[in-house]
Amino acid sequence: MTPSRRPKRGQASKLTQSRLTDAFDCFGEGFVLWDADDNLVLCNRKYREFFAVSADLMVRGGSFEEILRGAVALGQYPTAKDDPEGWVKAVLQRRREAAGSSELQLADGRWLHVTNRRTSDGGIVGILSDITERIKHEEILRERETRLRSLMANVPGGVYRCRADWTEVLMSDGIEPITGYPAAAFCEDRQVSLSNLMHPEDREGIHAKTARCIESHSPYAVEYRLVDRNGNIHWVLDQGRPVYDNDGTLLWIDGVLFDITERKQMESEVRLLQTRMTDAIESIGEAFVLWGADERLVLCNKKYRELFDPDGNLLVPGRSLEEVIRMNVASGRHPESSADPEGWIQERLRRYRTAAGDSEMKIPGDRWLRVIDRRTSEGGIVGIRTDITERKNAELELRAANESLKEAMQKLASSERLATIGQVAATVSHELRNPLGAIRNSMALVHQLTTGKQLGVERALERVDRNIERCTAIIAAMLEFTHEKEITRTPTAIAAWLGELLASHPMPAGITIERDLRAADEVAIDRERFQQAVLGIIDNAVQALQDPAWAPPQNYPRRITVRAESAGPHVRLSIIDNGPGIPPDVLPRIFEPLFTTKGFGVGLGLPTVRQIVEKHGGTIDVTSAGAGGATVTVWLPRHGDAQPLTTDATGREAAA
Repeated sequence: MTPSRRPKRGQASKLTQSRLTDAFDCFGEGFVLWDADDNLVLCNRKYREFFAVSADLMVRGGSFEEILRGAVALGQYPTAKDDPEGWVKAVLQRRREAAGSSELQLADGRWLHVTNRRTSDGGIVGILSDITERIKHEEILRERETRLRSLMANVPGGVYRCRADWTEVLMSDGIEPITGYPAAAFCEDRQVSLSNLMHPEDREGIHAKTARCIESHSPYAVEYRLVDRNGNIHWVLDQGRPVYDNDGTLLWIDGVLFDITERKQMESEVRLLQTRMTDAIESIGEAFVLWGADERLVLCNKKYRELFDPDGNLLVPGRSLEEVIRMNVASGRHPESSADPEGWIQERLRRYRTAAGDSEMKIPGDRWLRVIDRRTSEGGIVGIRTDITERKNAELELRAANESLKEAMQKLASSERLATIGQVAATVSHELRNPLGAIRNSMALVHQLTTGKQLGVERALERVDRNIERCTAIIAAMLEFTHEKEITRTPTAIAAWLGELLASHPMPAGITIERDLRAADEVAIDRERFQQAVLGIIDNAVQALQDPAWAPPQNYPRRITVRAESAGPHVRLSIIDNGPGIPPDVLPRIFEPLFTTKGFGVGLGLPTVRQIVEKHGGTIDVTSAGAGGATVTVWLPRHGDAQPLTTDATGREAAA
């Protein structure tokens, strides 16, 4: 540079200072320089921004104390509000030391980190950084740490954090009641570790379990014994979780220990009580079962399992009552449920849920049980099942003997009655047939002599003839009923035969007959004798529909339905009328010989019908729904299955 263009010394100094100021203004931190007399030399733009409230006071040559007092007066420092003078003196005292760092809060809430250093000429250079965000994060961390410590202090156990090698780095105060050692003994003094306190018999197994969980990145929950400082054993529940970084590296293991010694003692006592209770239940001779309030199995004894679960896979604790019943039905252990399984199941559940009274139950193997179910105070059901098979068999045998005795007595009475009827029939036949024959012949002569002479005796003569025929019919009925006749059966298509019979038997006016002949089977019948039985039943129905004492609604459709249908190995023949029905006190006696409610006849119609049906190996039954009419049902074996019922030879001979 030529001398003519070289800047003057003063100009060079100003140029250097300007360049230096520009350079400092590029800093991201605040910069300030004070001389040895503590007067301002220069400060950058960031510094003035930090102290914008007092920026106008920051002139070159101004003293630090003057600028400071002015800033306090402008309210730049909120911490100086309560004691401005004391605050200023404290700042000036620290400034004289001019060493180290400090933190300063501004009026707008921002925080600055201030670093002051002495220069070689005795001045002070200061660097100021905005640490507001860091302070906020630190406050958040402190709050979280406070919460964590509060949580750890309130957790009923010892909270811990371990490194990957299980070295404890954090332990809550809750560990001391469990182990007898303070938290510092684990983390600071390294006096003891959780692993060392584990019971020797548990240590290897616990290490193996937690190692597997850590390897699979899964939490763990293990129970084991710890030996405390005084040698006492504590049961603990150790629940923890391994923590990994983004690369899958194990950072630490967090967990908590709960003292479960009391729970373990209670469990031991409960097990002992359960063992005693189970032994007591097993020792009783009856089958015992207990269902909880949720209808799930709690327990049952061996006797109950022998009765209801011989295979050992049904009565599982926790299984519901409904599931057990359904499984039993599905396995066929309750054949009585086959007709309506769902209805049977619901009825059985209803009986269980009422849990009141005693009942009896039949189970496979022809065994009988006495059933007692009672509600417990908690809403469960306790059941006792007593095997009463021997008693029940004795009762059944006694009942069967009583029935046999009753039947024998009835047969004896019937035989005596038949013998009486036979004797009466023989006497009536002998004593009345000849006189009736003479009367009939005499009446024939009278008819011959009076015919065409208009004597006015014709109606009287007709009544005599009708009564002669009626007496003759009664004698014939009595003889027929008391004298056994052989029947000759022929395989017959029952539906077609009934159709022809009904077509040839007209109904009285006002009575309709309906046919429902669906049976496709053949039956072996004596057509003449069985026709007598069928028409006898139909005539009885006609007489009921024409009963003058019956007053149905006007235009009531008097109807007789004849139905034939297949019923397994039988053919079922039903004759149904919609007449007045049979009174309940009369119904049980309708098959008794000589019993009648009519003003005519001798009461042998239905007994004769039953006699014919039984000769064909069939049965007959009569039901009546009061004013809803009556139904006569005849069961006949299909052709090939027909076997005549054994008759009482003694009774027949006596009747003969």
